[in-house]
This record gives sequence, C-alpha cells and structure tokens, in this order.
Amino acid sequence: MNKIQLELDSSAWRGVVWDGKKIINRANLNLVRLMIMNLVQDFELSDKEKEQLKDLFISATNFEGDTDSVWDKIMEIKKASSTNTSI
Repeated sequence: MNKIQLELDSSAWRGVVWDGKKIINRANLNLVRLMIMNLVQDFELSDKEKEQLKDLFISATNFEGDTDSVWDKIMEIKKASSTNTSI
C-alpha cells in the first residue's frame, strides 16, 4: 500500500478525485476503492470488479478511447504509479 502514488495530481487520480485544481465533489467512492485495490501490486481484481472499474473509470474520466482499450489505460496508470512516473 505504501507504494501507491497518493499525490492527487498523479495520473491515477486525475479525473477520479482531482480535476487539476480541486478535489472533485462527486468522486465515486466505489471507483476510488477499486483503483486502490488495482494499484496494490499483490491484489488481483475479480472479473466483475474489473468490469466495474472499467465502467466507473470511463464515466468519471470521460474516457475517449474505445471501451476495449480502457483496461490498457488503467494498467498504464498502474505501471506509472508503481514506478512513480507520469503518463
């Protein structure tokens, strides 16, 4: 858990709980919970949780890619978070 990027301006939280200037009031706690669970390296989401995460992420971030590529974006965020780099 201590390896998760907690800076709100990191790519993992932009559009989820942070809009670049302030905390988003309508932040979806289920999305935040699933993002944290996904960012923890030793935790594997169930297929149902993955589908929930994708749907919530698309909705929260206004994801513009096709729905099949949203998981790639989520995994890119996970990789960037684990290496403390930005995407």
